[in-house]
Amino acid sequence: MQATVRSLEVDGVTAEVLDALLRDGVACLLLKGPVLAGWLYGDGAARHYVDTDILVGPRGFAAAQRTLTGIGFAPHVDDSDTPGWRQVAHHWVRPRDGANVDLHRTLVGVGVGDAELWEVLGADTESIEVRGRKAQTLAPPARALHIALHAAQHGTRSGKHLDDLERALDQIDIEVWRSACALAERLSAAGAFAAGLRLCGAGRRLAGELELSDAHSVETALLAGTPVAGALGWHYLASARGLVPRLHIVARKAIPTPRFMRAWTPLARRGAPGLAAAYLGRLAWVAGRAVPGFRAWRRARRRSGR
Repeated sequence: MQATVRSLEVDGVTAEVLDALLRDGVACLLLKGPVLAGWLYGDGAARHYVDTDILVGPRGFAAAQRTLTGIGFAPHVDDSDTPGWRQVAHHWVRPRDGANVDLHRTLVGVGVGDAELWEVLGADTESIEVRGRKAQTLAPPARALHIALHAAQHGTRSGKHLDDLERALDQIDIEVWRSACALAERLSAAGAFAAGLRLCGAGRRLAGELELSDAHSVETALLAGTPVAGALGWHYLASARGLVPRLHIVARKAIPTPRFMRAWTPLARRGAPGLAAAYLGRLAWVAGRAVPGFRAWRRARRRSGR
């Protein structure tokens, strides 16, 4: 019951955010949450969610940030906002009620740029209602693609994403999946699409029917394999071009900003001594994950043939 109430509260926040974005002339697409609940869970089962996910094109991203600021949201501290570190969404939180919004500029597993993704996905959309407000969302093929990409992003860590995938495989017509496959090719997301499908038996059968390749990126191999902490850091470090971006990644992971540290651990909020102790703990945390992360990254490289 608490989860259901929380989902209804999120719907209210979503309607408020959509109204504000519409008022400010920001085009957006609603992802997941009530979209999947209405599409896949019409049998009486509940799909609970705790935040609002919105995709915005690159031309509207700055305006969307201003809109969220205007209705009380603030960006959540995140040390992954670093050159060379792929960040597909920015997390915003409203202190007064704990509301959460993930503002997406792209989707995990997509290889094309943000502008091309927005152009492709925005060309074919559908409308749903959330608390009486109309919201534009992805068309069924793009929705099916996103479900598979989201499963690949979280691997076997989360039952909810696998539940979404299994329900989609059971309910969605094969022709929609064929269209999703074509869309994945167009967006350079075929590897992640296939990796997501292969996380369950029905998906493996579908991947075979669609004749999907086993080839995928190191990042996809890590995510779909449920990476240990630190593995993605090694991947982004190896992918960075030049010494300066690599040093920036190392510095931001090992010695992030004081603002991040205060969000990361309560110890850092206890004045200068607490902040200093937190930094020592952070260094120990990073060091303890460096070797297991490196080994996991090497295994993912071998699996991806890199």
